[in-house]
Amino acid sequence: MIRSETFRMSRGWSLPILLLTALAMNVLAAYGTSTTMDAAGFAAPGGSEKATAALVGLGFGASLFSMIFGIICVTRDFGNSSIGRSSFLSGGPLRLLSLRAFALLIPAIAFAVAGTLSVVVVAIVTISSNGGEFILDGDGQATFAGVFFTIIFAAYLGQFIAWQGRKSLPVVIALIAWTLVLEPNVINLLPAVGKFLPGGAGQAMSLDASATYDMLPVGGGYAVYLGWLVVLYAAAALRLKRSDLL
Repeated sequence: MIRSETFRMSRGWSLPILLLTALAMNVLAAYGTSTTMDAAGFAAPGGSEKATAALVGLGFGASLFSMIFGIICVTRDFGNSSIGRSSFLSGGPLRLLSLRAFALLIPAIAFAVAGTLSVVVVAIVTISSNGGEFILDGDGQATFAGVFFTIIFAAYLGQFIAWQGRKSLPVVIALIAWTLVLEPNVINLLPAVGKFLPGGAGQAMSLDASATYDMLPVGGGYAVYLGWLVVLYAAAALRLKRSDLL
């Protein structure tokens, strides 16, 4: 059943289109940022390490597209009324919830690979062409890992919330507005609260202090984000248990 659910998610154009869009947007963001950096600083002591971490950190942009894919892989079945058949074949709505979560792992990893490797390639080309060297020091490695897992977690964030909304357009618009507008403002204006939101946890995971220095430790970021996913999974299960799929 997991194999069939993975095939169901991967078929069609939504996955390749979102993957290519995420890759292209990351490349543009990393290249645009690299043009504003002081090229002479790449060769300075510690300059390559800082530039590497800064550019690698931009890979988080792919999390928006992985989140959208997580939403679509649930809501499109509600849109075409095939959700009831999927639930029956999988053995019930709660089992379907678990199967969809397992099946999402491979596409989520694909987004994480595309998101991180796209900025790594730009960083290598940019830094080396300006006399520096691509170096992932301790902070750089933590940033790379944080970005990689943030992209994966974002896919599950979108999927679990989609079980609540069930309609593609409203859920996608609401989560994009939250991710790009509302949540960053909460993190900026109320950092003591914002650091416990998924976005704040993601910033801690990737050592992103661009919005605020009041962040959780790296491990705390992972714990808080995973905590959100557990809560949202439980909420999705409760919603499926108490309501009709159709």
